[in-house]
Amino acid sequence: MNKKSSQATPFSAPSARLKLQEVNHVAFGQVPIEKQQQYVDLHQAGDNQSCLELAESFAAHYPDSRFAWKALGSSLLRNGALDEAERALNRAASLQGEDPEVCNSLARVYHAQGRTEEAIKLMHRALEIEPDFASSLLWLCREMADKSQYDAAIELLDNALLYSPEHRDFLKKKANLLLRAIRHGEAAELLESLCALEPDNAILLHSLGNAYYNLGRFEDAENKIQASRELDPTNFLLASDHLLLMHYNPHLSAETIHQAHLNWDALFATEAPVARATVDQDPDRRIRVGMISAGFRIHPVGQMITSCLQFLPREDIELYCYTMNDKFDPYTQLIQRRSDEWRSVIRLSNEELAERIAEDRIDILIDLCGHTEGNRCKTIAMRPAPLQVKWVGGQINTTGLTAMDYMITDHVETPEGVDHLYTEKLIRLPDDYICYIPRGDTPSIGAVPALENGYITFGCFNNPTKINAQLIEQWASLLLAVEHSRLFLKGSQFGSEELCGRVRAMFKHHGIDEHRIHIEGRSPHVELLDAYNRVDIALDPWPYSGGLTTCEAILMGVPVITLPGPTFAGRHSATHLTNAGLAHLVARNWQDYRRIAIGLASDIPKLEHYRSSLRQQLQHSPVCDAHRFARHLNSALRAIWQRHCSGKNPTALSFNPNGQMQFANEDTFTSVRINELPNPRDPNHSMVQPDFVWSLERHIVVMDCGSKLLLDPGFDALASTNAFQVIGFDPASRVPRSDDDGTRENVQVFQHTVLGDGKPSVLHACIDPAWSSVCEPLPADALPGAMQLPAQVLTTLPISTLALDDIEGMNQLDWLILDTSGNPLTILENGRKTLESTLLLQIRCPTQPRYLHQPDLSHLIASAAESGFTLHCLTDLQRVSSCDGLQNAFPASQLDSVDLLFVPCEARLAKLQIEQLLTLSFILHNVFNIRDLPASLIHRIDPDLAQRYIRAAAHMENPQQAPLESFVRPGTAKNQDKEFNLPTAPHMSRDERELFARCLSFAESYFEFGSGGSTVWAVAAGLEVHGVESDAQWVNALTRELGDRCHLVAVDIGEVGEWGMPTSNKFAELFVDYSRAIHQLQQPFDLILVDGRFRVACAARAIEHTLRHNTNLASTRIFIHDFWNREQYHPILEFLELVERVETAGVFTVREDLDRAALRSLWESYAHDPA
Repeated sequence: MNKKSSQATPFSAPSARLKLQEVNHVAFGQVPIEKQQQYVDLHQAGDNQSCLELAESFAAHYPDSRFAWKALGSSLLRNGALDEAERALNRAASLQGEDPEVCNSLARVYHAQGRTEEAIKLMHRALEIEPDFASSLLWLCREMADKSQYDAAIELLDNALLYSPEHRDFLKKKANLLLRAIRHGEAAELLESLCALEPDNAILLHSLGNAYYNLGRFEDAENKIQASRELDPTNFLLASDHLLLMHYNPHLSAETIHQAHLNWDALFATEAPVARATVDQDPDRRIRVGMISAGFRIHPVGQMITSCLQFLPREDIELYCYTMNDKFDPYTQLIQRRSDEWRSVIRLSNEELAERIAEDRIDILIDLCGHTEGNRCKTIAMRPAPLQVKWVGGQINTTGLTAMDYMITDHVETPEGVDHLYTEKLIRLPDDYICYIPRGDTPSIGAVPALENGYITFGCFNNPTKINAQLIEQWASLLLAVEHSRLFLKGSQFGSEELCGRVRAMFKHHGIDEHRIHIEGRSPHVELLDAYNRVDIALDPWPYSGGLTTCEAILMGVPVITLPGPTFAGRHSATHLTNAGLAHLVARNWQDYRRIAIGLASDIPKLEHYRSSLRQQLQHSPVCDAHRFARHLNSALRAIWQRHCSGKNPTALSFNPNGQMQFANEDTFTSVRINELPNPRDPNHSMVQPDFVWSLERHIVVMDCGSKLLLDPGFDALASTNAFQVIGFDPASRVPRSDDDGTRENVQVFQHTVLGDGKPSVLHACIDPAWSSVCEPLPADALPGAMQLPAQVLTTLPISTLALDDIEGMNQLDWLILDTSGNPLTILENGRKTLESTLLLQIRCPTQPRYLHQPDLSHLIASAAESGFTLHCLTDLQRVSSCDGLQNAFPASQLDSVDLLFVPCEARLAKLQIEQLLTLSFILHNVFNIRDLPASLIHRIDPDLAQRYIRAAAHMENPQQAPLESFVRPGTAKNQDKEFNLPTAPHMSRDERELFARCLSFAESYFEFGSGGSTVWAVAAGLEVHGVESDAQWVNALTRELGDRCHLVAVDIGEVGEWGMPTSNKFAELFVDYSRAIHQLQQPFDLILVDGRFRVACAARAIEHTLRHNTNLASTRIFIHDFWNREQYHPILEFLELVERVETAGVFTVREDLDRAALRSLWESYAHDPA
């Protein structure tokens, strides 16, 4: 192959080629060389109109010249005339010889038409003709990088560099790709050579600094980045990137990083404020809130805001979403449905975006980007909104922007005393600063791996960039302390062998052999989560902690140990753990970090307990409580708006644990009037929120004899409220041992001890520890067959008993729980003094004979009455089956045991103080889900307060808000008030189904307009199902049930009724998006089902998609249901060939040589017709 040089312009015009064309132009009717040069000069000057006119004259005068048609096609492309450009370039391609420029330009036409795969093929063809053709090569590298195909792009560049080894653009692109491929060592070596050639290139120096950062060469990195800043002090994007990198550096202080943020603001936030219209200063009106983000999707931002946004009342908040990403997934659907306005701002400049926000009259603008790539800090600096707030998304520190008024945070992320490190005024929420929603692909939790492995596996699935030499030194010391332990590292960057080798070498330096370090790269999300089933204990990195990763580890039952770092970025795990009731896993220093880890590693029962309880504990904690979070967020936004309307400057706002707000330097709580949060079954409905809150001045003291409460799966969630102090007696040692460092705060457990009369006793230890008791079980022949084995006594053990009245330091007991491990009559008799002030008595009562001398119901009622208690209700009813030996044949019906719930009698209730009445009400409401008695008790305090409780109780869910995906039961889809089961077959006749099944059997790639039974069948046939539907709830239900093969997209066409039919034409402008949806996919389909809304328009678009993406038209079958019986659909027949007809269904192929203009006209006529 002859070597040819090339330029980055669309027309390469080397003199050798021009001379050759000059020699031949007379003989072959070519454009004269001087005219070619005239065109190239106009093109390089950017004069598109003159280029087009000149190219048109070329085509007219030199119809056999490839240059003429190439020039015309390129000019038409730049002017947006894609179809005309395609025809001109195809004419050029048809003339003698192959030209990489023609391939390149035609590829760009295809790409603009959405025909990406065809474009890629042509770009590759251009490189086959000329391997170093720059325009095609760099385009392909960008395309591959967007798909994370870094190594393939580097291979292309390496091939081109064989022909042009010193081509700077190729070398720079390779360096960039090496960085993105996590091949930092190679990137640094190449960038060093490039910087030597171009020492004044700020971007190259910054990239080299980035590579050094990832290699742990922090001092060298800072030097290069500082040099870059000096060369290009106006490049705000490089400065923002530096701010992000600084948080990975273990040697930088919080103050140093803070100053860097202030410097950014001083250098770059200099734009004049954008002009804003005067807004209505009514503090009680509906607030217009804008959010800017590229993360309105399956993304850390999406997973931390989506659930709470669903419960922001529309009456209070008018939500405008400014998206910087066109990706669309189920999270996008949820956010888009909640938003009142959805605006794509990808192509808007910072100034244009500021103007748009100002034109939209946004009251409060919330930034969800920070200083991340593509950020809008320059827009924020122009102050397009009266109030501007920082929240999730690049939220790792102060933004440094003086134009940013507030930051939403919490008391753990930003403890008291750090306000001086933030330019924003801090809004400290009472719980976590985010609200986590798990994705719908969470796998089941397995057993503790150490049980099978025989050794402890520590793990970290965080971004490997967070792993540095100082952290590895600490982890290595931990591995040395825990004999035979392993470390499992997993992250997408570990696909780089260079990085893996570097990490193993650093561990080796500290005495850790390679076999103890297991490293894995990227995997699908469900496999990533499942990998936690191979981890016993998760280790959080430092100084940049995990966020979403920590939540996912807890979700999978794996405890996470963290040491908070010096900045906001280093405290994510601390707040998530604390608010999930796991504050004891937050270390004070490295010594504490190791102590916690070593303690857990030696306590397998504790790890088993975590495995079985952490998921529920997380989901029931404030971390996932969308209702609670939205209420606080709504209150905070209203409070700062009210303050703004009163003419006061922004100042810090803090919530107390009861949700009461107080501005800094103010003596009173701030009250706001907001609407009630939406009910999860009806997200468009809300009620006035009563201002009732629980207000407890002390811990509720619980004594749990037999550990019934401690062993309850929901106990950790209950304990996470920090409302209870629990004293447990565990005679059969059933409670997993806690660490001896106070890990279970406010919980004290006495093992092999039971309440009684204070005298030595005997414990009858049974095969089932739940039967173990100081009372002797009945002989086996006196028990039902199913109880005989569990009740068998293995041995008798001496046991100490304590008399309730003899326990020293017991100033108050609020709630006493007795199970069958002790003798309840003896316990009550020896606790009369203590029971005088006890508020709640819970006694387990077998309803069938179990033990010798077992007290019956009447004896228990009488004994409780002696201490002033009356039986209020029965709870926790347990039943056994009467089908001995056939226990699973039918649901059990025979009552076996109940809990008796006793409350103070009327005489005692009349004497209770306000605090005692509230405490008893709190327990009944939050633990037993009882509403009537609390209402009556609160009425004794204040009738108005009782009315507020009654209104609030209707919306106080128990247990707390679960993740969104748990709202829908498996196998059932719910759409607000409507409920429907997933179909098992398409809604067709038997013969029509048979036809459809045959089509599926021959299909390899499938798309459907309209979903349901067809989706179920297609997935069952092993197909990946792509499709469009108008009902997002229906799509969510199908996706949840059918899994990863279901790729349906919900297109918003406004409110829909049965069968996805729009209820009105109010959103008619959205209707066209339904039939267009197929063009989002740049791949051919060999089976397309048309069985939804907009049937003619969808069929037209299916035909157009087939014409674009399938060279063999006969290979694509279009199946249209309910067709022959509806004549209004028949105009589409002009463009189809019938293959087979069964009843109302027809199978068609696309006609050859059809009139595309007529097809487009038909689509335009039917695009708004939902029939």
